[in-house]
Amino acid sequence: MMPEARFLARATYTTDQVADWNPESGYRGSPRGNGVHKMRKLFSGPLFWGTAAALSLVLHAWWAWSTHDGIQAARCGATWVVFAGAIIARPIIRMGYRGWYQSTKSIDAGTMESTPEQMEENRQSAVDAECVQRFGPVLAVLGTILWAYGDLAANTVMRNLSSLVR
Repeated sequence: MMPEARFLARATYTTDQVADWNPESGYRGSPRGNGVHKMRKLFSGPLFWGTAAALSLVLHAWWAWSTHDGIQAARCGATWVVFAGAIIARPIIRMGYRGWYQSTKSIDAGTMESTPEQMEENRQSAVDAECVQRFGPVLAVLGTILWAYGDLAANTVMRNLSSLVR
């Protein structure tokens, strides 16, 4: 077959088929009971990423104090920006790309009485919206400011604290 013909044959795949294809294992999809789902649930929570950001701040502050170098505080801002990206990507982390993609294509007319599954999905959608529209962008802005000015602030604080300790 000529290369042009192979290219045209590949171009006939639908968006769903391309999004669902994984070269290593064929078509993607993971049952809810396996370890991947548990990891997605852990890493999709805003509490996890907020705790990671707070621990990152404590670790970098200790590192800056012990090395007497404020650049370590600026590095904390860089990690906050990465954490903000993970918070903003919460819907994709929680549902997987395929599940997220399918949820953006469907329109649910609802039912007269909500089932527990629907109520949980509505709650998760509300948390997704909070993460994408509020928590993630705020952490990204704070991380960017800390990344830009963290070394100056840390050096000033260390200089003032060392003068108080003497």
